[in-house]
Amino acid sequence: MNTSKAAVGVNAVLGKVSSIVGYFLGACGLIGLAVEISENRESSGFVVGFVFVAVGVFLILKGAQIKRRIKRFKRYISLISTQQMTSLENIAASTAQSVDYIKKDLQRMIDKRFLVNASINVATNEINIGGVAASAVSAANIYEANTEANSEWEMFTCSGCGASGTKTKGVPGNCDYCGSLVQ
Repeated sequence: MNTSKAAVGVNAVLGKVSSIVGYFLGACGLIGLAVEISENRESSGFVVGFVFVAVGVFLILKGAQIKRRIKRFKRYISLISTQQMTSLENIAASTAQSVDYIKKDLQRMIDKRFLVNASINVATNEINIGGVAASAVSAANIYEANTEANSEWEMFTCSGCGASGTKTKGVPGNCDYCGSLVQ
C-alpha cells in the first residue's frame, strides 16, 4: 500500500467484515447453546457454543475498534489540515484526550500507513508532515504566497483524507498528509 487512502480503505473493510463475522459467529454460538440446553446434551457442545460466542464477541469488539480508529484519523486530519494544529498538546485539548494517548494513537496510525508522510517530533511535541512541521506546510499560507507570486497554483481537497493543499495548476500532485494522488 502506497497511500493513506488504501490503508484506510482496507481497514474500513476489515472493520466491517470483522463485525459481520463476529455477529454471525456469536449468533451461531448462542443458537448452539440454546439447542444444547434444551436437549440436555453433552458438555462438549457447550464448550463449542461458548467458543463461538467468545470469538464472535472478540471480532465485534475488534471491528468497533478499527471503526473508531478511522473516525479519530479523520478528526486528526481535520485538525491538522484545516486548523493547522500541529502541537500534540493542542490536538489533545481539542479531542479531550491526554497528550500521551494522542502521541501513541498518531504513531499507531503512522505505523499502519494511515499517515504515510508523517512523523512525530518528540523534541517539539509536534506532528511533522513530509519532514517539516505541519504548520510550515499550511495550505492556506502556501496558497496565499503562491497566488501573489505565481497564478499557476491551485488549492485542492484530498479525496483520501480530506486535507487541503496546493499543487501546480493542471499537474497531478500528492497530498502532503497521506500521499494520495491528487488530480
